[in-house]
Amino acid sequence: MPGPPSPPSARCSRSLYRMTVFVQPISVSRARAHRSLLSRRWGCVPLCAKNKRPARVCIVSQVSSNARGDRAKAFNLIRLMACDMDGTILNASTDISERNKQAVRRLLDETDVMFVPATGKSRAGALKSMADVGDYLNDRNPGGCPGVYLQGLIVFGENGDVVYENKCADMLAQRTVDIAKELGLSLIAYSRDDILCERTDKFVDLIPSYKEPSPLAIGDWGDAIGKRPLNKFIYMAEPSHIDEIRPIVAERIGNLGHLTQAQSNMLEVLPPNASKGNGVRRLLNSLQIAPEHVMAIGDAENDLEMLEMVGFSCAVANALPSVKKVAKYTDFSSNVDDGVAEAIEQFFLSRVNVPR
Repeated sequence: MPGPPSPPSARCSRSLYRMTVFVQPISVSRARAHRSLLSRRWGCVPLCAKNKRPARVCIVSQVSSNARGDRAKAFNLIRLMACDMDGTILNASTDISERNKQAVRRLLDETDVMFVPATGKSRAGALKSMADVGDYLNDRNPGGCPGVYLQGLIVFGENGDVVYENKCADMLAQRTVDIAKELGLSLIAYSRDDILCERTDKFVDLIPSYKEPSPLAIGDWGDAIGKRPLNKFIYMAEPSHIDEIRPIVAERIGNLGHLTQAQSNMLEVLPPNASKGNGVRRLLNSLQIAPEHVMAIGDAENDLEMLEMVGFSCAVANALPSVKKVAKYTDFSSNVDDGVAEAIEQFFLSRVNVPR
């Protein structure tokens, strides 16, 4: 078994933490009580160097002075938290855990921080995914829940009014439809809170499992293009097939639109220059909140622009390497282990009753 950690401090997660430790011999039975914490930090229970018995690590300073300053500053400065849904606050079953629910409720009840969804989902789908937390957000916002939806293509402000909307041009919509037919791909389109399709199939039938509204079969895309607002399209297929066709779609779409992914079995087609980050920027402008006063947390490609623009960027453990590279704070658990709750607890709830 490895010996004690290198003296006098140990680093983890991009130097956010620095632990000054004293190693003391203890009994094997008492060591078990410390095993969970220590295995998370070092992957083992350290041994006392003197007699090789299990040791207790007494943490004198858990967070480095720089990290302490950052998180104290966060509590004092952050006015809004933008939170991704799928892969971040929602688990693998597209549900929200009790711990995440409680953390969001406490954030809303015990601090002045505004919590908003920032997601590729529709507003109806996002709030349904968050279960009673979604109901609570609706109750707090009778005019409609503020947030960034459909990858930033529709943004609802403080009173629930639409402060920004972007739609696919008819040429982009027709090109997207033509590609789907040529490649034999399932295709859906978001029209605000409605989801449209020509006909249902095994991929389209998956949409309600993401807590989204059931797609409406319209029969022919010609009945929608130029006649209804089409905010974005999504190709659906097996993940390996999506990987194969993405370069083909990118070449065919060209500068007419923008591609992004939030799920491995979906490829999204957005209007040019559309992104979740642009949607967050539009929301902040309407609220008169500067980006440096915002915390955002996410996991996927569609979160990159959002994370790049805010003052406090966070990634859950299951995030893509490209997302972790951009995020300033990456020392949280995955979406299935309540990473969002950890972020809220560390940045805000641990400071609620501490004098500022």
